[in-house]
Amino acid sequence: MSGVSIKIEDGGVRAALERLEGNLDRKAELLDAIGATARQDVWQNFEDQASPAGIPWAPLKPATLKRRGAGAQILRDRGNLYKSMTYRVTGDDTVEVGTNLVYAGVHQFGGSIKREAREQVVHFRFAAEGAGKDGKGSRLRFTKAGGRHAEGAYARKVSIGGYTINIPARPFLGVGPRLVERLNETLVEALAP
Repeated sequence: MSGVSIKIEDGGVRAALERLEGNLDRKAELLDAIGATARQDVWQNFEDQASPAGIPWAPLKPATLKRRGAGAQILRDRGNLYKSMTYRVTGDDTVEVGTNLVYAGVHQFGGSIKREAREQVVHFRFAAEGAGKDGKGSRLRFTKAGGRHAEGAYARKVSIGGYTINIPARPFLGVGPRLVERLNETLVEALAP
């Protein structure tokens, strides 16, 4: 997984795996169950909009809420990161849980993205009279080149100053009390005679 993943070293899990050493089918089944349990816990973090330790994620900014709607969920705009969570069993005693999305790390750990100053061509068109939602406002609107509203549009080269986007850490991978409890339940079930 090239995006982000977490490796957990746990003595209790390792001891349980050693007890299953002679039964490779049950060991593979246990590792698969551990992976599925951990992935389910990550999905729960997205649904709770909180870290594995239960700490709520930084809220969305007002501009983001305005663009996406008041009910917008954090890190769930298109659902790609949520849906990309996967696990794999590697080797005899390893389970990796994570994603291959390269941008996952900046959401997990936080970070800054610097945008350099640049020039760009933007496309405008004049909207119908009273184009604003309230019947007021500018008649000038952005449009996509070649899009369905591009007829009568004109292009202008504009300068855009440099800026930095600061993304707060919103950890979704890791080990919290809920995952430890779920893994213990998984181990008890797997080791039952």
